[in-house]
Amino acid sequence: MTAVSPIGPDFDLSTFDIWDDDQAQHIYEIFAEMNRRAPVTWTESHGGHWVVTGYEQVREVSQDWAAFSSEHGVQVPSVGLDFGPPITVDPPLQRLYRKPMAPFFTPRAAKDSEAAVERHADALIDLFAGRGRCDLVADFAEQLVPLVFFDEVLHVPGDSLQQFVTKFVHPGSTPREHAAIAPEVARDLIALRREMPPMDDLVDAVFTAEIGGRAITEEEILGVIVLLLLGGTDTTRNLISSSLHYMALNPHVRAMLAENPGRVERAVEEFLRIFAAVQTIGRTAMRDTRVGDEQIPAGGKLVCALAAANRDPGEFDHPDEFDIDRVSNRHFAFGVGPHRCIGSNLARMEIKVAIERILARIPDYELAPGWTYHRRGGFVHGPESLEVVFAPRRM
Repeated sequence: MTAVSPIGPDFDLSTFDIWDDDQAQHIYEIFAEMNRRAPVTWTESHGGHWVVTGYEQVREVSQDWAAFSSEHGVQVPSVGLDFGPPITVDPPLQRLYRKPMAPFFTPRAAKDSEAAVERHADALIDLFAGRGRCDLVADFAEQLVPLVFFDEVLHVPGDSLQQFVTKFVHPGSTPREHAAIAPEVARDLIALRREMPPMDDLVDAVFTAEIGGRAITEEEILGVIVLLLLGGTDTTRNLISSSLHYMALNPHVRAMLAENPGRVERAVEEFLRIFAAVQTIGRTAMRDTRVGDEQIPAGGKLVCALAAANRDPGEFDHPDEFDIDRVSNRHFAFGVGPHRCIGSNLARMEIKVAIERILARIPDYELAPGWTYHRRGGFVHGPESLEVVFAPRRM
């Protein structure tokens, strides 16, 4: 396919495809053009579906689970996550899957893990700080997030930790590759944890959950663990990578945050808005209905473009600009409605700590000469690599 840039009034939006590599490089221009024309757009790709980009329309579809169900697929096209409760189940049943996990994703639980995230981050930085160059995707973000998740959340023992990380995440791996390997990794994790004494943690809560008065099934346990693996790693690492890339392009922002680490937490919210890692989330219309000016028939497929809603000029002033002092920032980076991401507190903390430790250890990093940006395609976006140089640090 020929390159789609520049995006403008003549671009045929009916050709939009979230998985098209050329379009992925210009995804925000495409979303902006969609919002300029209408909040809901029809595309012929993948059998045909609607792309909902307007802020209010995304909210409407996401909150109305009775009209727009998650039980018939949460991505267009499917990436293999056909059954991953609670995200692939509608309320009220969805709440029964979510309830046992909720205590392990509170603000307090995230705070309790902060020191471990710092420890893992510093250990990774130690490996490249003396070299004066690294790939902040492959050497840092892609390693840090799964290390934390397998260690702190899933409690994989230290002698098995790197084995799980290496198997699940490798440099350049895509959302499709993660979805393909996740069931195998989940089965390995389930087998490992059942050989271990109970730890009264998230995994044990899943193992012993009751769904509507009955014991959770093995199929349900596998589906929940697969969802945890995908939701707990892929999105956060891409957001970290996008944030570090932005600061490399904008050294005044990098310097400001390095000098004022107390502002990193506020910056994280703006990074979440402007670089929402999850681009789209799918729904199926359960009855004939209308969204914006579009008539959606029963059975029609839609995707809510969270990343587009986060840049809707009807909700956000100067939406394409990073503004750490933005007064109102009700972004949808973690979704909206009953399926809003249960791990948002953990993700926010991981992103904050990752940025803090990079700025504390290599605050002068800049893009390596000759490196070029390439964004992963698919429903989770982020840079494939981020090669940087900096003054070598002695350990």
